[in-house]
Amino acid sequence: MIQSLIVYMFTIVIMYSIANNIYKTSEIGITPSSTKYSKNCLFFILFFALVFGLRYDVGIDYFTYSDWYSTGLGYTFEKNEFFFRLLTYICTKLNLHVVLYFGVIAAIQICFYLKYFKDREDILPYAILFFFLEGSYMFCMNILRQSMAVCIWLSGLRFITQHKPYKYFLLCTVAFLFHRSAILMFILYPILCRKKDYTKNVKLQLLLYVIAIIIGSVFTNYIGQIDNLITTYTSVMGGDEDLYSSYSMDRFIEESNKDSSGTGLALMFKIALWFLIIGISGKVKKFYNSVYYNMAYNLFFVGLLINRIIPPHISTLSRPFRYFYFFQSMLNNLDMFF
Repeated sequence: MIQSLIVYMFTIVIMYSIANNIYKTSEIGITPSSTKYSKNCLFFILFFALVFGLRYDVGIDYFTYSDWYSTGLGYTFEKNEFFFRLLTYICTKLNLHVVLYFGVIAAIQICFYLKYFKDREDILPYAILFFFLEGSYMFCMNILRQSMAVCIWLSGLRFITQHKPYKYFLLCTVAFLFHRSAILMFILYPILCRKKDYTKNVKLQLLLYVIAIIIGSVFTNYIGQIDNLITTYTSVMGGDEDLYSSYSMDRFIEESNKDSSGTGLALMFKIALWFLIIGISGKVKKFYNSVYYNMAYNLFFVGLLINRIIPPHISTLSRPFRYFYFFQSMLNNLDMFF
């Protein structure tokens, strides 16, 4: 426990320092093509890959992916997504150690995550801070294929504001070939490309959040009545014989009987924090005055509502919405910068 705490604290300090150097090189006019800027970015990626590659028994899927890699099942199991199988196949043929395999996956995650902040390096240090404090790093260590898909999709959001839909769809396709849940991101494009602020009314947001809390408090009592929805969900993800065949009603009920969302002061603090962020959202939007922030906030708010309606500990049902959950740490860092 103490060793893990020391490692993660050290990682936070080092990565924050590197992110700050990336910001400083961009602030003084050094272009992204410059040697110093590139070295900082490379060191940022390699350090993250090293720490996350060296982990052992961290994440609920660690031994699953480790066994897949060592036995070759990762690239022979046809139900795995194509790019994940291809990545595993290449690493296997290169005879890479499992540490390097996990390191390569971590490098892909952080590389595309870094791309999301291209031209916004000023908020990168805050982003890294909340990436760890908010727990997004655990998502990257627990759900490897989907976390790669999320990071790849994030890097493509800037192409919406740049009127380059073909690049956005290309990255969505790449994300989909790492995890099928990324198909949702294709559907979102017509909504996101309008660059509309869907969350102007703060009072309405607060009301919706209160309603979401109320629904979430009774959600587990009615979970048995959404059997048809779960069957449809499993079918969309690949069918009963697929990786997601374990997403059964029995599993949902089992997860609903657990509670890992926190109680007492911790839960009250979280709720109060989100109320505060919603309350000051109008001022922060005026401060940034950008489509970039409005898009991030809209995605954050959708994720916030779903996160309160579907308890976080029901991980299987909340899986498709984790693209939105990622924006909780994003909003924290943007508001901290404000």
